[in-house]
Amino acid sequence: MATYILRIDDNFGIASKTSAWVGVNSAAVCSAVDADIITQANRSSGTGFVSLIRFCDGVTSVIGSHLLRFQCFVNGAAFFLDGAGTAVVLPVGFVVDSVILRVDKSNGLDSGSYYINASSHLFMQFSQSIEEEIASGSVGGTPQASFTRPTTFPAITALSLLLDGFGLRYTATTQDVVKFRNVRITGNYSILSFSWTVDTPGPLTIGELVSISVTGGGGIAGIGTINLYITKSGVQLKKTITTFVTQTSTLITFLVPASFGLFSGTVTITAIGTEWTGEVKIGTFEIASVDGSGIYTLVKNKTDDTVYVRATSDTLDVKIPNPFAKTGFIG
Repeated sequence: MATYILRIDDNFGIASKTSAWVGVNSAAVCSAVDADIITQANRSSGTGFVSLIRFCDGVTSVIGSHLLRFQCFVNGAAFFLDGAGTAVVLPVGFVVDSVILRVDKSNGLDSGSYYINASSHLFMQFSQSIEEEIASGSVGGTPQASFTRPTTFPAITALSLLLDGFGLRYTATTQDVVKFRNVRITGNYSILSFSWTVDTPGPLTIGELVSISVTGGGGIAGIGTINLYITKSGVQLKKTITTFVTQTSTLITFLVPASFGLFSGTVTITAIGTEWTGEVKIGTFEIASVDGSGIYTLVKNKTDDTVYVRATSDTLDVKIPNPFAKTGFIG
């Protein structure tokens, strides 16, 4: 396992907030604009912080409960390796093993405290129903507060962390100053290591079963979406599959779709998982769509059809389509 950092940056947006939250970058400049709040929340040094008192413009009424939640709205959110000299985006295929929300309390531009009134409370949260209070009191410097994601949550994945988001809630009984910055998620991650094999490389026809197996640690159960890509008349086409015939930790199967129409050639398979980020190439299989014609003859004990390909005059044995029936009802 290794350590990652997920910072508040352009990949994140503010999911919800009360109007009293502002970003402060000087004694005279406050901004309630989301981008300015995110900038100050991401600041780890220098001048600037997020505040819940608008002393810059004279608006100081903050009594009540105030929520500020962040959520990822952009693909490819910035998970970075901890300790790297420059930002290094984690590779596709990493799994989140632990999640800790960290906040630096800041006395910022003045000698004031983080927040003073002991009857006011600042909470860190992953879910709005599960949160932990940051201790109050007069605090100088920038001590750090942290909140480990509770075990009561479902299994941690990169996707769930990004979709669930996290937040801060302040309950103010007086017009207290509350200030913080350098908000980020840290934790441990592992790199998934396994290989996929397309067990049925084809040629296949519409309705036949594509089978994919995995070795080296699982991963099939974490696939949420299969994408199939072909190039037809110079144009790339995609078919998305989310319903599988079989899905276990080592095997996934699905049917060749009919939506590509008449096509013969290579189909590229990719997967989007629930245990990793990004779209991963799994392999390829061949499709043989044939333009058959002639007299259809039933042959005892024969389990496939023999068709003639007009373009080449060759013959090809293909699977007999699965039978189906329709019934009518007269009401």
